[in-house]
Amino acid sequence: MFQKGNRLGECNKGKKHSKKEIAWEVNENGCHICTSHALNTYGYPQCKINYKMKLIHRLVYEQKYGPIPKGMSVCHKCDTRNCINPEHLFLGTNQDNVDDMVGKGRQSHQGSPGLPGEKHPQAKLTEKQVIEIRKYEGMTDKQIANIYGVSVTNINNIRRYKKWKHI
Repeated sequence: MFQKGNRLGECNKGKKHSKKEIAWEVNENGCHICTSHALNTYGYPQCKINYKMKLIHRLVYEQKYGPIPKGMSVCHKCDTRNCINPEHLFLGTNQDNVDDMVGKGRQSHQGSPGLPGEKHPQAKLTEKQVIEIRKYEGMTDKQIANIYGVSVTNINNIRRYKKWKHI
């Protein structure tokens, strides 16, 4: 459960440059979940400063620890993108960030070991459904694809063990 949080600094909002305070709520993990600003397409809260979009976790880091050296990333120990708790933030290179992601098993893009099966964020099927799909006899891939709402290629790859190999 969240508890009421605090307020920090201000960001410019819109063309009129009215100030909007950064607000957050603290969750059970001690994350300061930003509640005042919209998230970008990657899930990070952002605001506009001097006509440029800035990531709020970077602003918080700078306010607490000072300038971020060129080429460095501000990474999350907690892996919560909308967390702005300065205690959960650390500096690292892009490679440090990637190594952290891989080490915690959060890598999930194609061509990587990633998260298997239904743990993958883009999985449309469960392991139980994959087992069922492989048991179908006398039905075409297209018929099975229509039942499960996935592509014919996906069904074909499952039945030939090109996908979901771990099952």
